[in-house]
Amino acid sequence: MPGKTRWHVSDIRTKMSSAMSQPANPRPRILLVEDEEAMRSHLGELLSDEFEVETAADGEQALVAVLRSRPDLVITDIVMPLLDGVELVRLLRETPSTSNIPVLLTSGRAADELRIEGFEVGADSFLAKPYSGRELRARIRSLLQSTRRRDQAARLEALELAAAERAALLESITDSFYALDEQDRITYANQRALDFFRRSRAQLLGEGIWGVMPAGDHEALREAFSRARLEQRAVALEVHTCDDRWLEVHAFPGASGLAVNFRDITDRKLSERAMKEAERRKDEFVA
Repeated sequence: MPGKTRWHVSDIRTKMSSAMSQPANPRPRILLVEDEEAMRSHLGELLSDEFEVETAADGEQALVAVLRSRPDLVITDIVMPLLDGVELVRLLRETPSTSNIPVLLTSGRAADELRIEGFEVGADSFLAKPYSGRELRARIRSLLQSTRRRDQAARLEALELAAAERAALLESITDSFYALDEQDRITYANQRALDFFRRSRAQLLGEGIWGVMPAGDHEALREAFSRARLEQRAVALEVHTCDDRWLEVHAFPGASGLAVNFRDITDRKLSERAMKEAERRKDEFVA
């Protein structure tokens, strides 16, 4: 815009790298940007009983305040000297670390074109002056609530995506894998583990591992799992089951239990046994 100071995303990123984070405040923190001193002072006092309010006289001061301590909401007038509200919104939206801060534009004399441009660059809402304190509070609460819902949905989506990616990874590995909680109950099993235990996922989840693991050297497994938890380190051992199968087991401790992967090494063990038997017969023949 002619006659305006233009900040660029690179300016914000440079300043952000040296900005110090501030302690979290239990009350929502609002940055109020208003060039009229009387209005700025009045609104700051009006909102201070419910919100933590910081004020700025123009867009440049607002950017410094955002870089110093991220607000939960920005309320900004559109028509201001140096850096106006539309440019402020544009810069906040173009900077990854500030792109999701909700912004409420206010004005009593901005042209329709500027208000439209404000929405085009990413403003969340607009409030025309004059407005009542009740209307302002209602708009603030609505924006903060919408932001909380959006953030919660984004976190849930990220958790679901991470869980799906982990599951896909665990399904792709060649070993059987299961996870145990602190009571040795199965909380996850990949398809290879389901095939080994000959149960469906619904049948297996929540069951104790000792009730589904084939009989055999359970004591060695119990001791290994206990050692992994106690020493907080991975353990490995070979286990012989009652149906004459051999398993190579690796257990890894985690915050909520154990991650266990295992593979059937029966063929390898039979080969080793056959080689030993061949060596024994050879020695007897030579003798």
